[in-house]
Amino acid sequence: MSTETHYKRQLFVILKLFIIMSFMTKCPKCPNYESKKTTNVYRHLREVHNASEAEVDQFRIQRKEGKSLTTKGSGAWKCPVCELVIPTEKGLKNHMNQKHRKKPIDPSTITLATTSPTMVSPPPKRIQLPKSTEKSLVSSVATVRAQPTQKPGGRYKCPVENCTFFKTRKELALHFSEKHDPGSELETMSFETETEFKIWLTCRQEETCSSMQISLSSHDGNRITHFRLCRHEGSYQSRAKVKNVGESKKKTGDNVCPAFIRTEKHALTGEIGVVGYFSHYGHSLEHARRALSDTETEYLIGLMKEGFNNRQIIRKLDQKYDENSRLGFVLSKDLSYLRKTYCLNEGQLDDDDMKSIRRRVERDDPEDGIYHFSQPDSNGDNFILVFMTPSQQELCAKYNKRRVCIDDTHKTTSGALI
Repeated sequence: MSTETHYKRQLFVILKLFIIMSFMTKCPKCPNYESKKTTNVYRHLREVHNASEAEVDQFRIQRKEGKSLTTKGSGAWKCPVCELVIPTEKGLKNHMNQKHRKKPIDPSTITLATTSPTMVSPPPKRIQLPKSTEKSLVSSVATVRAQPTQKPGGRYKCPVENCTFFKTRKELALHFSEKHDPGSELETMSFETETEFKIWLTCRQEETCSSMQISLSSHDGNRITHFRLCRHEGSYQSRAKVKNVGESKKKTGDNVCPAFIRTEKHALTGEIGVVGYFSHYGHSLEHARRALSDTETEYLIGLMKEGFNNRQIIRKLDQKYDENSRLGFVLSKDLSYLRKTYCLNEGQLDDDDMKSIRRRVERDDPEDGIYHFSQPDSNGDNFILVFMTPSQQELCAKYNKRRVCIDDTHKTTSGALI
């Protein structure tokens, strides 16, 4: 290797550390609009130029061809399996490895015969599209990479004022338990199955009023690692002009909450090793702000499947649970979200409406207020259902001395109102 080539390579490595290459995408219909985010250009095409989805898809292909022309000076590549257009050959290799990975060979099919009963077809050839003759819609922009500030001692600072930095969350937790919260401790556990781990995690989160969410995952051979952090760690500033939702659950700002859980699962044995710390700092511990656990969610879904509506469920929870449980703070919007997620219509006990009514009659709940039920005959006639809920009875008893109103369908339905 010559000295000139060596210096060129060293210069390229240094430039990669300090320079970021980004791309500006231009609108194909108006030359004055461009953006670093392609999603902004897609939205611009739809809203300003009323572009159809077919036109947007065609622009996606043009953008990839333009990016290939700008970076490599050649044509883009097409996946031979799904025909997805990809700007670079390296990107095509990564796409094939991730989306169209070869199936492992079955040892039972291996034979020394000249003609194997299961002939394996050769891998598909890579297809490179011809070089685009149109002007590229993508231009490269070089920006200086922001250098991270070096923190003395590590990246995790103890949230207590005038304290030190630590390299890992485990070191931070050990320091916090020794210096600031002597009653807490770093927990180390091992579980043979995923079910045992989930039961333990649910119990510990309910006991400590914690709410953890997976923040980072990694795969290293047969080991799968998950980092769960406190969902209240950090800050969030909404850009919305009008806020129709509650305040953010992020409360610690720039500080770190020492609570965390690190799990390491062995893919072959299924064994799960856990290191966790459940002491919090920087936010209040309230069950009202804690996310519903799997056990609590299953309990609410069970009540919905029994046919209780949202109002009845909230009344039952208020009678059974207090402020020491998350179920004591369930709101109607929480139940509506669960119904939408699991496709559970309020008050419906069965997909068949007639079966749903029969089950409700058999349940004989005073809240339903069913007084008479007559099943329809084979022709679907003579169906009668008379009901009056307790709230309707109260209104009737209060105002029946004035007048009684009877409403009619005014011949707008197929059946007559009796």
